[in-house]
Amino acid sequence: MESLREVKKICLVGVDEVVANLVVALRRTGFRGRTHAVTNSAQLKRAWGIGVANDGSERLEEGLEDAQLIVMSFSLEDSSERLASILENADPGAIIVDLSHTKAYVARIFEEVGREDVRYVGIRLVDSLEISDVLTRTDPFFFDSKALILTPREKGDLDAYALLSEALESIGAQVIALSPMAHDQLLANYV
Repeated sequence: MESLREVKKICLVGVDEVVANLVVALRRTGFRGRTHAVTNSAQLKRAWGIGVANDGSERLEEGLEDAQLIVMSFSLEDSSERLASILENADPGAIIVDLSHTKAYVARIFEEVGREDVRYVGIRLVDSLEISDVLTRTDPFFFDSKALILTPREKGDLDAYALLSEALESIGAQVIALSPMAHDQLLANYV
């Protein structure tokens, strides 16, 4: 895969303001694949209503089937458990994008589950303290001039990082790269 425009299916694990705006911004720049939201029924209705999801369910396994890109919402309360479940069920070659606030736990989960055929890149919206986990509307230009920190886990994730970096810059974001540990240390200094 050379571009996110080639992705046929994105699985959205949780749908919040950032995830929803990411989908509509990617569509604005050429993404034509399916989006499958995995969340509760009320959130599914909202995601369908504002055009974020083509399909959806409350079952993670359904959403992960054939998903090339998996986006984890920052509003998930159980990020560690969700990541472990995703790793156990994701197709080989899938890219996991994690919007949670901390990133250092990821290496431990990957080691525990033992998957090396799945890629990971964390994303942190720099001004995410003002972001809501309540999904009400979307803006295809939401990411214009916004700073995003990308946190690839290891050298094996650099192709996924390059793919995401290019896609995020195409929707107007300014991309900064940090390791997951450096991200968490930086965050700890400012919170």
